[in-house]
Amino acid sequence: MHITRRSALSAASALAAGAGLGACSWRGPLGASSGSSAAQAAPTTAPELAVNQAAWSYDSATNVYYQLGLRYAATPQAPELQTLAIFVPGAYMSATDNGDGTYTASVNSPGALGGFTAENAPTILPIDTPDHASQAPMTEFSYDAVRAYVEAGLIYVHVGTRGIDTHAEAYTGNAPWAAADLKAAVRYLRYNAALLPGDAQKIFVFGQGAGGGLGAVLGASGDCRLYAPYLAALGAATTDTTGHALSDAVAGVMCWCPIVSLDSANGAYEWNMGQFTAEGSRAEGTWTRRYSQDLARAYAAHLNSLRLVDSTGLPLTLEPSQEGIDLAGSYYDYLVRLIESCLNDFLQATAFPYTSSPGTPEEITYPTIEDYIASLNAQGQWVTYDAAAGTASVNGLAGFIASQKPALKDVGAFDGTDRGQPENLLMGSGDTPRHFSAMSRRIMALGQADYRSLEGWSAEAGASGYEKDIVTTDAQGTSMTERVAMYDPLHFLLTSSPGRGTSTIAPAWRIRSGIMQREAPLTMEANLALALAQAGVSSLDFAPVWGQGHAMAELGGNPAESLIAWVRKVAA
Repeated sequence: MHITRRSALSAASALAAGAGLGACSWRGPLGASSGSSAAQAAPTTAPELAVNQAAWSYDSATNVYYQLGLRYAATPQAPELQTLAIFVPGAYMSATDNGDGTYTASVNSPGALGGFTAENAPTILPIDTPDHASQAPMTEFSYDAVRAYVEAGLIYVHVGTRGIDTHAEAYTGNAPWAAADLKAAVRYLRYNAALLPGDAQKIFVFGQGAGGGLGAVLGASGDCRLYAPYLAALGAATTDTTGHALSDAVAGVMCWCPIVSLDSANGAYEWNMGQFTAEGSRAEGTWTRRYSQDLARAYAAHLNSLRLVDSTGLPLTLEPSQEGIDLAGSYYDYLVRLIESCLNDFLQATAFPYTSSPGTPEEITYPTIEDYIASLNAQGQWVTYDAAAGTASVNGLAGFIASQKPALKDVGAFDGTDRGQPENLLMGSGDTPRHFSAMSRRIMALGQADYRSLEGWSAEAGASGYEKDIVTTDAQGTSMTERVAMYDPLHFLLTSSPGRGTSTIAPAWRIRSGIMQREAPLTMEANLALALAQAGVSSLDFAPVWGQGHAMAELGGNPAESLIAWVRKVAA
């Protein structure tokens, strides 16, 4: 269902100019029908959430209209954080000068820029939340921050959100509050659809790392009822002016190196990376080495339970292997092919001589492809290059991990044995970190009798701590299990999950990750892409990027240009 601005304005014509709103009955992104909470009866939205059309600012040098400090929730818990800023290309607005530095502006429907018009321009929301921190609201105009996007004809909305660094007596920043804040902002934009330029169906989010993971949560959990008590506590917009429910589903997600699937992340890290080293917390004789191995085995069983399939419908599974832990099976082969394809994409796109990490102490120049391949095999051969065919082949996971992606984090990479990881605070209670992984809880309960006899064991790391933490609930009465599920896109995507069918899934996705990143296992982005394919999204563009780590990785071009080109393509 596509709601035009004309029909929305018609429904709002009886309202005062400063407070009138459009009757945008939101049914899901790009016309998809939502069968979740957005379609249910909801309290009427607080009218004070209407955009004040007489409060626009204008930067004449850049031809941008903007508003800062817009409160996107009627009863914000952290008012100093929960505001948004909106930046609009001047072509999309008609305005008169109020004489006091502000402008009264309305949508200039014929206005056009970059192939878009004021009627169909997409809106983009950045999510910059490193290690699950807050995203501070923008408090002043910065053209540098928005230039690439508004010059391309996009509408840029920056949303202040809570995070693990924002706790007070009246509120916390633990999960799922950051997602709830962003969902409230999306609903705010749709509530004001008649007063703002752009197509309210075309809201895209983008982020990297934890921000990419949060974007994936938004893309997978649109209109999920589990978020209803959080949105109600915020006074988020619920209905348009005719009483039709609003949606918080987004049209698309661009995520770089998304941190997802936290419940199984400890196991994923050990299976993918940890099992290939015997240093640090994985040293021989330590209890954490035994724990690492147990986690790796548990991950193989977990992976098989997901019922993933490849593009041909082949089930992807892990199987026992003679060397290593479950380094066989169709899923293992799939990852090796993914690595090989990534390397070949890089070789085909790269001109030699090639300089890696230019401008840094790690800068190295490789005169030829053969020199570069030799450097990859410096610790042992795992890549073979066929010069005649111009292609490389990868013989397994172990060589790649040892050479390019060695484990960086200690055992307990996401749910730390001492509750010391950012994710422990994300799933914590205020500033109290908590264990949250059911997988780690189970492994600890089964293994601690053996762990006690090994080097480094501490009773504080034992199962009792997991038992205590995982049974906690938050102020909304949501269990730890539910909170973890709310932050796992796969919970909403997989046919094997009870969350499938409980949300409106974004139809368009683009995923990029630096394949050399040591902060997270390759399984995170690979499984997200497989789950999205299983969910049948209409547009999926996934590719790991060779030679890059935990960053906004792109094979050629810069991230902003790549994002804009992708939005332009899928929003057409």
